[in-house]
Amino acid sequence: MKEIIGFDLDGVICPDVEWDGDISDEGIARLHKLRDQIYPIFYPNGDFILITGRPTDDEIVTRKWLNKHQIGPLKVHHYEKEKDTWNTDKVIYHKARWISHYSCQDEKYRMTCFVESDWLQVQELKKIINIPVYHFATELNLYYEEIKK
Repeated sequence: MKEIIGFDLDGVICPDVEWDGDISDEGIARLHKLRDQIYPIFYPNGDFILITGRPTDDEIVTRKWLNKHQIGPLKVHHYEKEKDTWNTDKVIYHKARWISHYSCQDEKYRMTCFVESDWLQVQELKKIINIPVYHFATELNLYYEEIKK
């Protein structure tokens, strides 16, 4: 069985982007354009799986960005609900479900830890999963915001 690390995407691999929360087609197009323009802040070394809070609707855009920056996770798991039902509790449950799967149920991979940028999600995940969850400090995200000005 191959040991792997799990990562969140936004805030860990790439900077979080400011978005107004507009879920109209135009708002989502603006979000996708913003995400397409960012650069990675971290390149994982070795085998890893991404478990992101991005909805499945963003899968094509996400994979295009990952390919563009030559970031090759073994798998990518998106949040499986519509954009208008997104909330932090549901995303935590989504991540916990996949982390639990890879930490104790998968026959091919065994996740040894998960890296997350959202402090609230780190604290909640630590309560419900059986592997270490590490907080990725987002000072680099703050740096990214400064250089955009």
